[in-house]
Amino acid sequence: MSKTRFNRYRNLATLGQLGYWLAPGTVGTLAAVPFVGLARAYISSDLGYLGLCLVLLLTANWILQQAYRHGCFAVTDAPEIIIDEWVGFFWAALLVPPAVLSSAGISTINLLSWGKYWALLVLLFRCFDILKPWPIHLLERIPSSWGVLLDDVGAALLTNLLVWLSYSWL
Repeated sequence: MSKTRFNRYRNLATLGQLGYWLAPGTVGTLAAVPFVGLARAYISSDLGYLGLCLVLLLTANWILQQAYRHGCFAVTDAPEIIIDEWVGFFWAALLVPPAVLSSAGISTINLLSWGKYWALLVLLFRCFDILKPWPIHLLERIPSSWGVLLDDVGAALLTNLLVWLSYSWL
């Protein structure tokens, strides 16, 4: 195969070279915010959104497997790989509190509430992804691309739980 094809896998895994910026995990998370916001606004059911999250997870796993197979990265969880943060942040918004998004979409969002909600999602997700508290650090030990992705999904689900529990104070 051509070198160009290998570069495609690297570019997808690094989100078009964003993974080489300073603080790549945070950059990957912030890159996901507008896409997650649009997906949450236009996919009205949590089940439909879960389907999207699963498709993104499986697609990212395939991309990483191809990148590893073709030697695009020196280590399994290279810091420039940020597709895991991008996909993980979709999972962080899996069960959005109903008061944040209504069935009518983004135009009816209380902007102050919306801003606090998304800021809290980003902050908690990044903290859990960096610190990897129990049981998230166990997910990271899963071999190959699954471990790279599932620790972010674990951080996202813990984030989602805490945001749901704290939402009444926002």
